[in-house]
Amino acid sequence: MQPHLDVALEIARSASEIALSRLGDARSSTKGDGTIVMPTDVEISNYIVGELERAFPRPEHVVVSEERADQSRRMGKEFAWYVDPIDGTKAFAEGRDEWSIMIGLVYWHQPFAGVVAVPRKKKFYYAALNEKAWLEEDGKTRKLDVSGNKLEEATLVLSRKDFTNQEEVEAFRRQFGVKDIVQSDSFGVKVGLIAERRADGYFNSSTKAGEWDVVAPEIILHEAGGRLTDFQGNEIYFNRNPASLRLTNGAVCSNDVIHEALVKRVQQYVQLK
Repeated sequence: MQPHLDVALEIARSASEIALSRLGDARSSTKGDGTIVMPTDVEISNYIVGELERAFPRPEHVVVSEERADQSRRMGKEFAWYVDPIDGTKAFAEGRDEWSIMIGLVYWHQPFAGVVAVPRKKKFYYAALNEKAWLEEDGKTRKLDVSGNKLEEATLVLSRKDFTNQEEVEAFRRQFGVKDIVQSDSFGVKVGLIAERRADGYFNSSTKAGEWDVVAPEIILHEAGGRLTDFQGNEIYFNRNPASLRLTNGAVCSNDVIHEALVKRVQQYVQLK
């Protein structure tokens, strides 16, 4: 296993145990951008950042976390680690299973390695560049490959907050011309479902999504044979904008087969928000 990935995976395992021990602590506050933060977010962030900085103390490495205010040291670094300590904070607070811990590594603006841990389901998705994507579940490990489904055969996985009732889901399904729509929380969990062939596409229309939401899922999806772009179908590069870490042009994820058609439908029917 690639050494950076090996370290990230071990840190993700330990962070998962900490998070599981904090289940039931639903204390939260709202950040300036309107997103929710809990004490567990900050605790997990501090743990992962500290472990990564101890493992990679060299000046060419920097660690970026959603819950870490000072991100100014990241520009010009060869390696940039991206940490989302709890992706799906609302799901965690409400006791649902679909939240994740994400650790991703960028090498000169492109994803290089990543881990998405789903602690409640004992799942660890992981990948490194040119080393395929893998899922460890209940102690068993298997290689991940996306489906070959076409759009009319496809299942989209979308956020629970996108719809208020089943009638809206069905109307959206017909509009997009897909077979089914399922709902989940967490960017990382949704992309994991695509890598597992349990879904075929996903899009995120939020302009509040950060680079930490995308790095780890992107390398896992890429190594499983899938594709991730912005709403215009352009590849996403990381750690390039000194002023912001937000992805203001959305994200479209797929099994690659449906990608161009999905991008077209997203452009036609979905507004960035």
